[in-house]
Amino acid sequence: MIVARDTTERDRSGEHLSYLVPLVEEIDDAVIALDGGRRVVMWNRGAERMYGWSVDEMLGKHLPSLLRMDMREEEPTAVRQQLSERGRWRGEASVTRRDGSTVWVEAVNIGIRDAHGEITGYLGIHRDIGERKRAEQRSQYHASLLDNIEDGVIATDAEDFRIVAWNRGAVRLYGFSVDDVLGREARDVASYPGDESRQRLEAELLETGRTRIEFTAVCKDGSPVEVELIAVAVEDDWGATTGYSGIRRDISERRRAQAELGQTLRQQAAVAELGLAALATDDLQSVLDRAAHVVASTLDVEYAGINELLADRERLLVSAGAGWPVGIVGSATLPAGRGSPAGYALLMREPVIVDDMSAETRFEVPALLRESAVLSEIIVVIGLVGNPFGTLTALSKTRRTFSEHDVSFMQSVANVLATVAGRSQEDERLEAARKAERGRISRELHDGGLRELTEALGIATLARSSSSEPRDEQRWAALTATLQRLGQQLRSAIYDLRLGTHEDRLFADLLDDLVAVQSELAVRCQVQLHGREHLPERSLAHRGTEVLRIVREAITNARLHSGAATIRVDASRSTAELLRLTVSDDGDWPDREAAISARRGTGILGMTERAAELGAALRIEAEPGGGTSVSLELPLTG
Repeated sequence: MIVARDTTERDRSGEHLSYLVPLVEEIDDAVIALDGGRRVVMWNRGAERMYGWSVDEMLGKHLPSLLRMDMREEEPTAVRQQLSERGRWRGEASVTRRDGSTVWVEAVNIGIRDAHGEITGYLGIHRDIGERKRAEQRSQYHASLLDNIEDGVIATDAEDFRIVAWNRGAVRLYGFSVDDVLGREARDVASYPGDESRQRLEAELLETGRTRIEFTAVCKDGSPVEVELIAVAVEDDWGATTGYSGIRRDISERRRAQAELGQTLRQQAAVAELGLAALATDDLQSVLDRAAHVVASTLDVEYAGINELLADRERLLVSAGAGWPVGIVGSATLPAGRGSPAGYALLMREPVIVDDMSAETRFEVPALLRESAVLSEIIVVIGLVGNPFGTLTALSKTRRTFSEHDVSFMQSVANVLATVAGRSQEDERLEAARKAERGRISRELHDGGLRELTEALGIATLARSSSSEPRDEQRWAALTATLQRLGQQLRSAIYDLRLGTHEDRLFADLLDDLVAVQSELAVRCQVQLHGREHLPERSLAHRGTEVLRIVREAITNARLHSGAATIRVDASRSTAELLRLTVSDDGDWPDREAAISARRGTGILGMTERAAELGAALRIEAEPGGGTSVSLELPLTG
């Protein structure tokens, strides 16, 4: 059977392609024409440059056998099917050159059909897209690199700061996914600072192309995060800004470390200041009071307290504090042992931290802490393990976690207090020893020396009465007077030694004794006490002893230097709240005005210093009619 086919149309197509050859030679892209059997009928210079074969080498050759395109096994069939059905295929592929190298091309293949619609050939245009592919690979590399950066990387457009890129670091930082944010304004998602700061940030970006700022941002779940933002403008080849790129770094840990360092420095400064204050005074109570306020202010808690272990070791007295209602400090007590957090700390001999008082099972919560709404507490022991003074505590009405630095600060304050308390206890022991020694000496003098002296005085008096010789009587008289003066001085010395050893006695009784002793010493004048009934019926302890020493000095000065006939001790203006004593005389003092104005000589300086230590007001005045008065006022409350 003979089959005849009209090839007129195909011949025309070939002639038409031949006509197009001069035109396509000027195109940089590779232009390749194939007949229906995929043999090359046109191969321009662009194809020669791209693939390495000359036109003479390629014309009439079956193209697929020479030009290999890197496609999956099923792709060539899909390409032919698309060409058959649509008459066109467009795609990208890696093609192997004559020298074995590869080139990435974008190919557009068009099927050429005859009048009957049958494909009689193919026209292909291949464009070298190697540079674009390399750029894409670089872009993908950079995108992958940025996506794996821990920090948040966010890119926006230049017009209204809409987000165009959002890496995984930004997802972790803010909690928003890429789909949540793309196309939205950054200020609505990435939580810029307040309006004023944001305007400054944007203005700086527009002016300099770069800005840096730290602020508190808000995450998707509403939690805050401390962020450092470094933003730069992105420009094209002509210098025009096409967008902005910003790196956001979570600096919450750094902020916490900075805050912790600042708190540590403040704590160290507070301890140093307290230590210096403690060195400058022997007043334990003032140091305790100051320490409580230092702890409360430094740790920013509502309450602070120093709980002193009492002698029975069953209770702790709130001996100093800050923030407590009136009536707590100095009177409230806490149970020792497991009856309170402070007692438990003493029992365990180590710091105790309470995060939530309502959940505690280690100890009982005293009524004082419950009524004060204490929720968190830190307690450290003051003093040596075997001989603790008590505890130092900081208490918060809000739940908080105390850090190791807080514990170290509290322990440092406790160490200062332990040193001061130890020094105070040692001073008390020494003073007790001195009082005991003075008491022993006074007893020995009274029971021994004074008794023997009294007997000697009696013998001398008896011998004088039995003497018949005038000269002997004069000698005995002189001896008797000397022994009397010695007895008076010895009695005065015994009183001075005993002064301070009976501070628990009523002040009025002690003043009676003083006036009695001074009366015995006053040979040429009278020493009188007036207004005894106005004196407080209680002991004034150490303060009473110091007042008595001032009164004794005033009487002694008047007795020895004024030549007075009467020395008057007046307490009639005293009250339960204010002790008022006046020692006045009717003597004629030498240079009294100069001594009084200069506050020097005749014991005046000693009286002034004692009064200042007591916090008492002391006035020394010359009376218009002669004589001098020494007036003292001492508050008995507060």
